[in-house]
Amino acid sequence: MSLLHLSVLLSLLFASITAHSRWKCPVPRSSSTGLKKDPCGGAGNFATNGPLVLSPGPNTLEYEESISHKGAPFRIALSQDGKDVYDCILLNHIPHNDAGRPNYGNDKTYVQYRITVDIPDVKCDKCALQLINPMTDKIGKGNSCVLGSSSTPNYCFSVYHSCANVKITGKIPRDQLNCTQPADWPYRVQFRPLLSHAPL
Repeated sequence: MSLLHLSVLLSLLFASITAHSRWKCPVPRSSSTGLKKDPCGGAGNFATNGPLVLSPGPNTLEYEESISHKGAPFRIALSQDGKDVYDCILLNHIPHNDAGRPNYGNDKTYVQYRITVDIPDVKCDKCALQLINPMTDKIGKGNSCVLGSSSTPNYCFSVYHSCANVKITGKIPRDQLNCTQPADWPYRVQFRPLLSHAPL
């Protein structure tokens, strides 16, 4: 089994959320899932809801979606220690479940995602996991956009954010960690454009 592998289980389960997508486990800083302000929606900090203690190695994380945006991928990144700077991408361009049919306002229909991620062997008392979800469905079929600010050419202008605080009990100091995605992860290129309505 790969140290970092995708295990997305899509189902219609009971959940309680308010908008598009957010962390479920670990517990997010904010219960809102309609947060667009980078990097964590402008909600909460490292003292909010947590932290969840994680050991290095495979950990199964959960997030959920209440409004479907066709073709819109997800990305998971790790913060610096005590700073909302997310320069460590753990998984990029996680495929979206276009078959999901959540009905906003009916939480029984919200789409559940479960993904197993290999947490690095890092020591970080005040870290956070960032989940982002660019709305690539808004840029038109076959087009692409890149993450960045409004000054970035062809930037993704609509991105949802959710952050969750974690404590990782590894050995390597966070500022010495060399972050890599698994060699067998097909979407590992960190700055690859995000495509709409089409697989990579």
